[in-house]
Amino acid sequence: MKKNSKSTKVYLVSLASLLVITAYPLYMGFIMISAYLRDGGITATDYPKYVIPYTPISFSLLVCITFLPLILKYLRKYALPFLSIFALILFLSSEMIFEKITVFSGTTKIEYSESNEDSMFYYFRAVVINKNKEKEIRSNSM
Repeated sequence: MKKNSKSTKVYLVSLASLLVITAYPLYMGFIMISAYLRDGGITATDYPKYVIPYTPISFSLLVCITFLPLILKYLRKYALPFLSIFALILFLSSEMIFEKITVFSGTTKIEYSESNEDSMFYYFRAVVINKNKEKEIRSNSM
């Protein structure tokens, strides 16, 4: 019984340590995904390029380590190959999701005025697709 208690303690410390180590990449990934869902993309200045590999790696490691005791219990000798393939699938799928996030290269600001007294600012974004099928989304608002 002591061995089980000791291994549980080691597992929980390892999981907590991994959570602390991966907190920043996961937080930045959450910020990018929430900005993408809210605005349809993120600005180039808010786009940390290093998040692309680190967030998917952190996510796949954390998920696999979380389910490690359960996988070891039921799959025993097939646990390592299963977790390796599962981690690879999680990494590649989350990597593809992050690669498809639209990055706005900039916002155009145009001053509009019908008279000398009144002026309004408009910010434009339009969807532009070039030959390489790269797209940039721009929207307008007052």
